Amino acid sequence: MIRIIIADDHSIVRLGLTKILAEMANVQVVAEAPSGEVAVQLARRLQPDIVLMDIMMPEMNGHEAINLIRKNKKERISTLPIIALTAKAMQADRSDALMAGANSYVTKPINAKLLIMTMISG
Repeated sequence: MIRIIIADDHSIVRLGLTKILAEMANVQVVAEAPSGEVAVQLARRLQPDIVLMDIMMPEMNGHEAINLIRKNKKERISTLPIIALTAKAMQADRSDALMAGANSYVTKPINAKLLIMTMISG
């Protein structure tokens, strides 16, 4: 079972992603986070297999949350696959997400097939 945390400040986006992932066998959304700070806390506590991380969130954005997850190399979550999600589609935005420590990058609106392929390919 692949355990996933969805981090996005918009509940409708979280609901849509949950519905997409519910169609996949062996995938379980273990938590939803409305902010980067909550995402980091949940990742530490739940030790998921993947985090889907929105980049543009208030208070603590996705870049900051990814940096905190990657920061302590002694924690198992420091190597956790993180897929950045954002409406920003410029090459610089993709580079910024990857430089922050995201493994992959998917633009919004989310293409379900692309998201699934990105999750499978790592």
